[in-house]
Amino acid sequence: MGKPDREPAEPKRADEEWKRAEEDSSSIFKNAVAGIFRTTPEGRIITLNPALADLLGYESPEDAISRVDQLSLIYVEPARRDELKEMVEERGVVQGVEAEMYRKDGSTVWVSLNTRAVRDESGAVRHYEGALVDITERKRVEEELRRAKEQLDATIDALPDLMFEVDREGRIYEYRAPRTGLLYAPPERFIGRTVSEVLPEDAARIIMDAVYEAARTGRHKGAVYSLDMPSGKGWFELSIATKGEPGRPDAHMIALVRDVTERKRAEEELHRYRENLEELVGVRTAELEKLNARLRAEIAERELIERELIRVNEELESYARTVSHELRTPLAGIYLALEYLERLSRQVSAESFNEEAKAIVEKAKSTVERAEVQVERLLELARAGQVPAAVCDVEVSSVVTGILSDVEEQVLRRGATVRVDDELGRIRANPTHIHQVFSNLIVNAVRHCDSREPLIEISSLGDEPRGGHRYLVRDNGSGIAPELIEGLFSPFVNAAGEASGTGLAIADKIVRIYGGSIRAYNDNGACFEFVLQDYPRL
Repeated sequence: MGKPDREPAEPKRADEEWKRAEEDSSSIFKNAVAGIFRTTPEGRIITLNPALADLLGYESPEDAISRVDQLSLIYVEPARRDELKEMVEERGVVQGVEAEMYRKDGSTVWVSLNTRAVRDESGAVRHYEGALVDITERKRVEEELRRAKEQLDATIDALPDLMFEVDREGRIYEYRAPRTGLLYAPPERFIGRTVSEVLPEDAARIIMDAVYEAARTGRHKGAVYSLDMPSGKGWFELSIATKGEPGRPDAHMIALVRDVTERKRAEEELHRYRENLEELVGVRTAELEKLNARLRAEIAERELIERELIRVNEELESYARTVSHELRTPLAGIYLALEYLERLSRQVSAESFNEEAKAIVEKAKSTVERAEVQVERLLELARAGQVPAAVCDVEVSSVVTGILSDVEEQVLRRGATVRVDDELGRIRANPTHIHQVFSNLIVNAVRHCDSREPLIEISSLGDEPRGGHRYLVRDNGSGIAPELIEGLFSPFVNAAGEASGTGLAIADKIVRIYGGSIRAYNDNGACFEFVLQDYPRL
């Protein structure tokens, strides 16, 4: 009894399971995201799911089947379907085959196909079935990446630089070179090795310092190093950038190496030119400085000559006035005396005439003597400006002692006291010149000191740093009138302001011959301070 009850239930259950399986398969087919299809071996579409219809731009699977009777018509390249068919028949299953298909509106879409052949009991292909997914976006990205890579490759190929990929230890992984002549060594000698293992020590140290900086900060630029290349010494400039975030232990870097040999040679050449130019400029500047110094000296000499000419002209003018005055006065006296003698000879007796004539002649002789003294003083002034014919070492103390001996009577008559330093030193000079300077100043002090107890002091103020000898002649009188100090050393002016004074002018002339100077001032009396340099010729 049990057997008949069970037998009818098993087929029914199998049918139900088959039905459920078909329903599940149909649900998967209809709701799958990927496009699913089934075609005859000739390429006629048997069925396709909604996802594929939508992918191809149709409203429904039925719409697609009614409009596309041959699958090869939707391939942009119809031969692609034949290639796919051959691969399926040969292999049974193909996966990931890419193809471009037309959509309903004429646009295209890229798909990736997985297809298999379904065979009957005899092994003949009954139909093909498979699935495809839209890879249009991926293909677009791949195309953009391809174009970007082409552009990057073209850009890199256009660069004149060497390019290396290195890690933070300086190990070289990849390289690009526009020409192999830029490489220090062939690739098999440096790929996989460190910079320090390949390059000389100095160059390796510079490069590794740059690598360390790039590993720490992300970039480095500007390191320059040299290498002895087959063509000669080469110079290279280095720029490094880190791939990704800096500071990672596994960070890799891209190093661009530019050949700057020509630039360095140009810089060195420019440096040599600059040094040569600076040297030439220095030589020319020195020459110009010499010329300028010579020109300044000539200008100064000319100015000095002009001033001297002005001074000489002033002296000559003063000299002419003085000579005219000094000689005209005695000549007029002599003329009047002779005229008087002539008139007297006609008016008096011989005896009276002799007496008168004798007195007049004496007066005329005295006048002539004064004129002769004046002429001698003028000659002394003229001789005072002459360069000495001979010089020697002169003991100044001996000269002053001789002068004081000559003027002893005047000193006594004035009741004056004279104080002289124990040591007045030596001067290389003409003895007559030294005598004239001290004599005129001492006599001037004795003559014009108006103190009741005249005191004349002659002292040495020591030597100058440049070799000059400084002296002072002073008295304790009332001093020089302020209005006379400026022109005191002009010819024919004395300390009293009287015409015909030449003593101070003579002293001034001689002092200047010896490269010195003289000045007059008041300091509890008249002071004459002067400097004499040793004369350069013996």
